[in-house]
Amino acid sequence: MVVPATRTCQFGVDDTRRVLLSPQQGLATVRVSTQRGFEGPQKLNDSGVYDFTVSKGDTFSVSCAGISGSLPCRLDLSS
Repeated sequence: MVVPATRTCQFGVDDTRRVLLSPQQGLATVRVSTQRGFEGPQKLNDSGVYDFTVSKGDTFSVSCAGISGSLPCRLDLSS
């Protein structure tokens, strides 16, 4: 997954799934918003991975820090 510097990408979810995002480049922030009312940032686990579960109708976003023209954020995505 590549997110341009200073941008935010929003992702909708069609079914229940575990999402694993492994940062490879850049400083990214991951936020989750659920149908159950939870909304907030995710933290890297001890392995350096964002690890969360989302259900149908939930969303998550990835924001990339930096200044315009700087390197994008790259994250490996698995679920």
